[in-house]
Amino acid sequence: MLLSVKINVRTTILSQLLLDGIYVSDTKVMIDSFNKYFCSICENLQAKFNPYDNKAFTTYLSSPVKDSMFCTPVTNDEIFQIIHKFKNNKSPGHDNIGPRLVKAVADEIVDPLCYLFNLSFLTGVVPNTLKIAKVIPIYKKGDKSSIENYRPISLLSVFDKILEKLMYGRLYYYLRGNNILYDYQFGFHHHHSSC
Repeated sequence: MLLSVKINVRTTILSQLLLDGIYVSDTKVMIDSFNKYFCSICENLQAKFNPYDNKAFTTYLSSPVKDSMFCTPVTNDEIFQIIHKFKNNKSPGHDNIGPRLVKAVADEIVDPLCYLFNLSFLTGVVPNTLKIAKVIPIYKKGDKSSIENYRPISLLSVFDKILEKLMYGRLYYYLRGNNILYDYQFGFHHHHSSC
């Protein structure tokens, strides 16, 4: 078993990785090391920030909204629209089911998907299989054997992407309808650049 990594747009085989000053070629050790490194990035960043230096959220949020968010039921037509907007060349997630296949069988699977997504919204439970991602190490620059020179890309299931888009639409409608978004919120905000 070899470890494949993406370098630019092509996939290459990583034969060894420098870990604690020693070159390691055992694929399982390399995979586990990437996993441990990628999982520790967030904790390491968080440790650098003093939570007491941050302003309280009440300084930039308006008063609480008295209305609750309600997830309107999902419709087959809504799922069809999302499926047909997917680009065929996108990589599949851990289940190896890509957008091209989902488009080809959309007529047959839209009813069960609609039932499952509505059940998820009703119960507030996301199926565990939709929480699994295939993580690909992407080379940035520098020494290719150094783990710090890679960044993770998570490839999610097409079905997870459909559920996310369904929830995004409902959440965004609620936030806009109740004027909750902060005026200077740019990320994930239509017609606002985060750059």
